[in-house]
Amino acid sequence: MRLRSLGVLVAVAIPLLGACTPPVPPEVQSFRDELNVPCGTGSLTISRPELYTDFVDNLVSNFTTACPDVSVNVVDPDPTQAVDIAITDQATASGCDVKIDTPIAYDGTAIVFSQSSISELDLSAGSLSALLRNEVAKWSDARLTKDNPEGEFPSDPITLVPSALPAATTAINDWGKSLDQSPWTEVPDHADAMPWNTNDALTDLSNDNVVGIAPLSFALNNSLSVAAVKDPQFDTYTYADVDSLTAGASQESLADDSSFILSPVWDASKSPVPPAGSDTASQPWGAVYAVHGLMCANTASAEAAQSFLRYGVRADEQQSVSSYSLAPIPEDVRLKLASKLNQGLHIPTDVPIPN
Repeated sequence: MRLRSLGVLVAVAIPLLGACTPPVPPEVQSFRDELNVPCGTGSLTISRPELYTDFVDNLVSNFTTACPDVSVNVVDPDPTQAVDIAITDQATASGCDVKIDTPIAYDGTAIVFSQSSISELDLSAGSLSALLRNEVAKWSDARLTKDNPEGEFPSDPITLVPSALPAATTAINDWGKSLDQSPWTEVPDHADAMPWNTNDALTDLSNDNVVGIAPLSFALNNSLSVAAVKDPQFDTYTYADVDSLTAGASQESLADDSSFILSPVWDASKSPVPPAGSDTASQPWGAVYAVHGLMCANTASAEAAQSFLRYGVRADEQQSVSSYSLAPIPEDVRLKLASKLNQGLHIPTDVPIPN
């Protein structure tokens, strides 16, 4: 049973602690945090893109069940509308002076392809870059057949669907720089010319003889074909799925920062962490980026808004993100986020630890 924190309990608990109370170990504090749900009161407006509808709606449902004194209105993004909270793939939101920016899950960049006679597509870094910069005119190009010696590639022309998501483009460029032995040529972003639209993207990427990039969650949830990429540190190609995304997300680190702009950084040298219930980690998919939860500076129900973001990084909430083809926050990062997001919230500090 979850316990809601009450301001009166905090007022009583704080004087009892005194100056001699030893610091609480992070793992103990984390255990206590999972027993309590700070809520606040008031109403929130949450803007979330269609891409994360199910994920955000489930999070809202769980939060409002635990915090019935907070009402949440979920709206589609509107550039002209200010919002209290924004769930986005970018660390910015129109109409929001960002006060808190925290990851609440991780998505990745998938290389999507559609060709009726090709069921698998392996790509070296050079071929990947050439494809995404529209330098490969047909499937029978020597660079593709070299990467796929056992495949039968037709001479049909390839149509590139330009990238329209800045976060996805940035992630593939960052990974590409670590993959290629020679300098990686940046893949351009076309978001200004053609903003991302879920329905249009699904139509365009489902046409035959096309290649493009898309959020990995979007590709997996819509059963699109995705390419594998050769990472020089492994003998086999890395396939894009929830397990490899989770391994890549586990390589994220959080720099120490006194602000509430909590920006994790992907570190390819960090050993990937096996998922719960497994002894080994998958080969990490390195094109990974955060799904951000943002709180605006002018939020009227500030404690409720911060509590919502804090709720999103609870351990029990993170256990469910893979069902939406997203990756959870790595535990070392999650503990740092939880500690930071606790600041200023009314959380009891004297909750007993059960035997």
